[in-house]
Amino acid sequence: MKEPDWTDEKYAYKQTASPRKDDVVWVTKKTRGRFGDLDVAAPGDYGIVIGSWISSMGSHKLSILSADLREIVTTASCVKVFSALADDETWAGIKLEWMDKTYVPVIVMREKQQRRKRRYRGGSIEFTQGAGVTYVTSRDGSAVLVSAINSDSKVWLNQDKVHPEDWMAMMKSSEQCHSVRVPEWVAKKSAIF
Repeated sequence: MKEPDWTDEKYAYKQTASPRKDDVVWVTKKTRGRFGDLDVAAPGDYGIVIGSWISSMGSHKLSILSADLREIVTTASCVKVFSALADDETWAGIKLEWMDKTYVPVIVMREKQQRRKRRYRGGSIEFTQGAGVTYVTSRDGSAVLVSAINSDSKVWLNQDKVHPEDWMAMMKSSEQCHSVRVPEWVAKKSAIF
């Protein structure tokens, strides 16, 4: 792929914004940042942002997935945004292929919604939302409260950390127990691995 013409007005508005997750970026210069054993992006590399963080020194760092499924890292000041995942089906397919290869399956149990009692003068009424069993979710529906089968500790599992196909299957199902694919670091950190 050839570097975009940055003077074109369709890229002008994107240059002031800091790159975010799911932005497609072009690496324009070499970073001076230190990344340990991680592969550092070279000028001319391009890909989709799959992660970002702020280092202990305060600089914005990015993890980028290239078209050949390499994970490379750089500093945000060394890239320019030229597209978004939502605008490009090719990159959506590349990200899905990467998820298929790198995400690990875990078995989780969703936490059931507690029945609530509503009191009135003659006694109380027990009710739940909807006709069936409901499960604990965040207000915006982007996270569910789960626990590992062999543990009582609960953890919030965010939609952006779960394989999209598994998330859709879990949200459509009325079952409590599910197998979902998540990044290995999420499984280890939340002790559901």
